[in-house]
Amino acid sequence: MSLAIYVAASSINSDGKIHGHQRRVGYKASKNFTLHLQTCEDEIKQAENFDELLTMIKSNKTYMIGSLTVYDTAERIGAFLGLFPTKVYLHCGVREGAIRLLGTIGKKKSLKLTDFPLQWQKSNLNARQIENILCIYKNHMNPNLL
Repeated sequence: MSLAIYVAASSINSDGKIHGHQRRVGYKASKNFTLHLQTCEDEIKQAENFDELLTMIKSNKTYMIGSLTVYDTAERIGAFLGLFPTKVYLHCGVREGAIRLLGTIGKKKSLKLTDFPLQWQKSNLNARQIENILCIYKNHMNPNLL
């Protein structure tokens, strides 16, 4: 588990570089976050679902660690533990895409799958897939095209 936390929190890819999402965090802040999370291993192992895991990681973030790094780290550790998001978390580009697609969403931190267009629900997209679509295509979301 300690290795999974290291890989997830350090955000180092197979080329030995920091993942593009965490490029602004930098090596030093990433290392501090990684070392701190490794001290929380017992707590992390007890997470029963993705929400709990995300909350644990968020409550243990360190200096320079933002919502995207928290989410990405939770997603990576969650994959190791078999814990996956069941709702779409609104961070950074995902929020932008959701607003463009759905209109006003207020201060919500997440959306249920049923909040999305019926066509998306019928296609059986999971929360992770919707999160990726909203982020990647945030500048192309247009509710009039649905």
